[in-house]
Amino acid sequence: MWRLDLKRYFYPEIFVKARKEHMNRSKESTQKDPEIEVSIGYALNEQQKAIMVDLSVSSVDLVDEDPYELRVQVFGSFNLTHSEDKAELDDEFYRAEKLLVKNCAQILVGSIRDTVLSATAKSAYRPLYLNTIYISTEDIPERIEEV
Repeated sequence: MWRLDLKRYFYPEIFVKARKEHMNRSKESTQKDPEIEVSIGYALNEQQKAIMVDLSVSSVDLVDEDPYELRVQVFGSFNLTHSEDKAELDDEFYRAEKLLVKNCAQILVGSIRDTVLSATAKSAYRPLYLNTIYISTEDIPERIEEV
């Protein structure tokens, strides 16, 4: 069985803005959960047995009740190991590739949710807890390139 080990992750972009439009209407309206768009891309390094995932979460279709505009991008690198110490990626890996990438993306989504919460904790409005974002294997695009 192939396993994932998170090697490192970092944020090329963190943008969280408290919206004036919400402040102007905050006494007459309530906050709502933002409409979110998720973008995923990934590459595979077969030599190093590594998956690199680029994941972005952005708010879309903003209305006055949205307290924040946000755009967060995270890049994560995951090492692949096998329970039998296989030296190369095999058919078992390629059959499970999108499932493994989905798991990488779910790990990074949790990281983004925590980052957004931290960034909004001391803002003008209540802290923003992003709803759980479900990613299915159908959401995983084809590999960007082989690195």
